[in-house]
Amino acid sequence: MRVSLAWLNELAPVGFDVDRVRTALDALGLAVEQVHEVGRSLPGVITARVLRTERHPDAAKVHRVYVDAGDGT
Repeated sequence: MRVSLAWLNELAPVGFDVDRVRTALDALGLAVEQVHEVGRSLPGVITARVLRTERHPDAAKVHRVYVDAGDGT
């Protein structure tokens, strides 16, 4: 069964320290097999904002996409 930590906190104020919650659940006999952290950055993945798009002048099926990745370039 998968349980969101935020959902668990709605039912009982357990806090957001994942290791502490995992230890407490294990002590109660509720085995925690895995912990998935959502929203953490992934190596090699860059999130960017699309500024504008335009058709390529020499290719009908190609679009230029201008993005802002937050790095200043």
